[in-house]
Formats: sequence, structure tokens, C-alpha cells
Amino acid sequence: MRPMRSLKTTSAIIDALGGTSQVAHLTGRRLTQVSNWRRMERFPANTFLTMAAALKAAGCAAPPALWGMKARPETSAEVA
Repeated sequence: MRPMRSLKTTSAIIDALGGTSQVAHLTGRRLTQVSNWRRMERFPANTFLTMAAALKAAGCAAPPALWGMKARPETSAEVA
């Protein structure tokens, strides 16, 4: 099995998921909102589950802190 690719920025995550338009469709948000996530370096917490599942399907992982969440100490610091 191939190791997960670790992504550290909102821009890298948006790009890995197909770009601004694809992420807007995935999350049910407007293009301007997704563009703002790139600039603010933070995703809304209510997009976490949807985006984490999409990242896993793409073979990627990202730190929960980008959604304003803390990882549980007994689990990996990244979600996939």
C-alpha cells in the first residue's frame, strides 16, 4: 500500500481535491468562500468530515488544526 501524502496548507488541500470549483461543489459552498479558505489558511469545522473523507480517497492526509481541531493524543496527528 502506498503511504499517504501529507498536506500542510489549505491551498495544498484544495489543489489535491481538484481545485476551488471542485471543493466548492464537494462542500456546498460558493467559490469565493473556498478562495477565502486559501487566504485565511483555515477551513470551517463543519467541512472536516467531508473533506477528510475526500482526502483519504485521494491518498492524502492533513492536520486537523487546519479545521480548528485538536488531534486526540492516542491517534495520529493527521487525518486521512
